[in-house]
Amino acid sequence: MQCGTELHVTPSPVPFYPEQETSSKAIWALAVAILAPCCCTFVFGILAIVLGIAARNEIKANPERLKGDALALAAIIIGIFDTLLGIVAPLVYFLFFAREHGLF
Repeated sequence: MQCGTELHVTPSPVPFYPEQETSSKAIWALAVAILAPCCCTFVFGILAIVLGIAARNEIKANPERLKGDALALAAIIIGIFDTLLGIVAPLVYFLFFAREHGLF
């Protein structure tokens, strides 16, 4: 190579990986599941389960664009616990109340 000649270099293509965003449904599902014991445990527990399942389906349909499958799974598990708590806690309370007042 002589001095003064042009050097042609073709750049190697760099793969482009678009940044994944966390599914908003997964975030909402986890937020609802965490807040469920504070109010409307049974209703919010079911809502968390439904949102968590919808988020997981959305993430599986677009894995290159969305992430948050673990958040959605956590929301489903906590939502199941919340729903059971919403069923069992009132039953235990009323049975205890009835026993204390001689109704049972």
